[in-house]
Amino acid sequence: MLSQKNRERFWVLYFGFAFFWALQAFALLGQWMHDKELHARKIDGRPYISDFVSFYGSGVLARQCLSQPTKIYDGPTQIELETKLTAPVVPEAPFSNPNTPVTFVALLPLSFFSLDAAWAVWGLVTLSASIGVLLATFVKPLQHWFAKLTAVTAFTASYATWFSIRLGSTSCLLFPMVLSYFHFLKEGNLIAAAAMACVGTMKLQYAPYLLSIGTARFGWKFPAIFAGFGVLLLGICTAVLGWDNIMAFPQAFLTNEASSQIVGVQPEKMQNLRGMLVLITGSDSKPVHYLSAGVCLAVAGSLFFLWKKLDWKDSLRFNLLASATVLLMLVSSPHTHTQDYILAFIPCLLLFLAADRSDTNFDTRDKLILKIASVSFVYLSWILFFLDFLFHLCRIQPFALWAAVLAVYVLRLYFKTSQSPQAEKAIES
Repeated sequence: MLSQKNRERFWVLYFGFAFFWALQAFALLGQWMHDKELHARKIDGRPYISDFVSFYGSGVLARQCLSQPTKIYDGPTQIELETKLTAPVVPEAPFSNPNTPVTFVALLPLSFFSLDAAWAVWGLVTLSASIGVLLATFVKPLQHWFAKLTAVTAFTASYATWFSIRLGSTSCLLFPMVLSYFHFLKEGNLIAAAAMACVGTMKLQYAPYLLSIGTARFGWKFPAIFAGFGVLLLGICTAVLGWDNIMAFPQAFLTNEASSQIVGVQPEKMQNLRGMLVLITGSDSKPVHYLSAGVCLAVAGSLFFLWKKLDWKDSLRFNLLASATVLLMLVSSPHTHTQDYILAFIPCLLLFLAADRSDTNFDTRDKLILKIASVSFVYLSWILFFLDFLFHLCRIQPFALWAAVLAVYVLRLYFKTSQSPQAEKAIES
């Protein structure tokens, strides 16, 4: 084990490298914006269209609905708008926009800005929200100002965070939403937890997990209040978009997930079970879809029973189970891309705090493994990105493999940890 002096040196170096790496990475985004290559550019002669074009287009189409009837899920309408936004780069294939009606309405304010300005506003707002929720949630365990600064810097410097902001993805909003959800879950705040889960319908693939865990915590009241918020959101979306667009969403969503002719789905790049199966079998076939959906529901159901049996006063076991849950959500969800691994910082921080406590029954090896896994993710995420082509040749989805292995290890610790008085005192966060 490191001495106190060496630990201090380690954290100074860790913070310094992460800070300057993040500075350079985000400066690159500024350079791309200056060169008009942030949202659409050619790589190896082929057009690359950023996801933010789709999200910004959602806001534009939603705003059009306020003045005239607009079919927001109509292919030609989406293609026409996309072509205007990406000019002079011409898309190679249609970029389907199957975003949920909630997403269309939520992104409507962005349509009042230009494409570049909207991206900057979205990035600043969501990053500020993420940092704010992070500091508010971990205000007790991160008491020292340097600990807070290091946590914020590590979160910002990871590849998943950078990539989410680079794409202007809704994953940027996913992090503060999921972190808030678990905080309210732990505090027993039924209304706030249901509200966060309902907002999570912007990422529909994670809804089964949030609904299952909330029901385990609060019983039938949770799905009832969740449904109430859902009806409210449905009413707002209908008032803005029109009922015809609401009814068109299911077909648009299913068509997008099942089609191989539409840019943006890229199942071969998904960092989840589905992505693994596509690389192994060589096809995003119906059996792959059915198996992925079945595993998603099976994991959601299993999490219900695990959370149902949890002693909610046991802080250590709560944080272990929350960590495993986030990792399993990422691996078993039917639609998980690299940017969604912005959520991985939640288990990284929770597990490091668990390993750093002296009043737990973890042995030295377990603590060391948890600390290395947690601290290394910031840099490991970039290494996995740079070596992605090699993993692809080996038919491995690196982020999914990392999450799956860590989830299994954390679950082993969860079942190994007894509900002892020592455990109840551990990790207040």
